[in-house]
Amino acid sequence: MNSDTPVPVRERTRGLIIDHAKLLFIGRGYAQTSLQDIATSVGCSKAVISYHFSSKQALLDEVIAPGLAELRQLLNDLAGIPAAAAQAKAARGLVDIATRHRAVVV
Repeated sequence: MNSDTPVPVRERTRGLIIDHAKLLFIGRGYAQTSLQDIATSVGCSKAVISYHFSSKQALLDEVIAPGLAELRQLLNDLAGIPAAAAQAKAARGLVDIATRHRAVVV
């Protein structure tokens, strides 16, 4: 999609749910955040959350997916390079990933 193409409502809603869930998980903790809390924060019903995500765990999986994707890429990049170089690259890469996703790493 180019920047001139509007984002479909379904995708926008899903993105809002993920963004609000992330903020609530960070602020309150996963265990202390309910799907109703997320729905209230987004301004929708709990049914809308359930339409987009099968469970709170599925929603958490989406929240942490970007960091996990970066971690998988780092692991792929390390395959086949000498151990010393891999250690240095792994250390730098892990710090970079943890820094970019520090809110959900803690």
